[in-house]
Amino acid sequence: TAVAPPAPPKSSPPALCHAAVRLTLHVPKHQRIIKVTVYRGRHRLLVRRGRHLRRVSVRHLATGRFRLRLVEIPRPGHRFTRTIRVRNCHQLTPSRRRR
Repeated sequence: TAVAPPAPPKSSPPALCHAAVRLTLHVPKHQRIIKVTVYRGRHRLLVRRGRHLRRVSVRHLATGRFRLRLVEIPRPGHRFTRTIRVRNCHQLTPSRRRR
């Protein structure tokens, strides 16, 4: 009789950080942010729309090191992109790039 090989062990889901990462938006002078999108890699994590956004919170992030990309839109046709490095839900140094 043939015995089936054992099933491979299931990988556990990545550990999640329970604290939210609060990101303060950089508002240009005499303007206001009306839309914010947060990406991790190519995955969109968060979209917020409003009249005057000042900060956003991102929850349920995996532990470890990764980068978040913030796309801030003060008005249609304009866009500010920032990249923020995050490690275990602790914010590190941000870098800002204007398009």
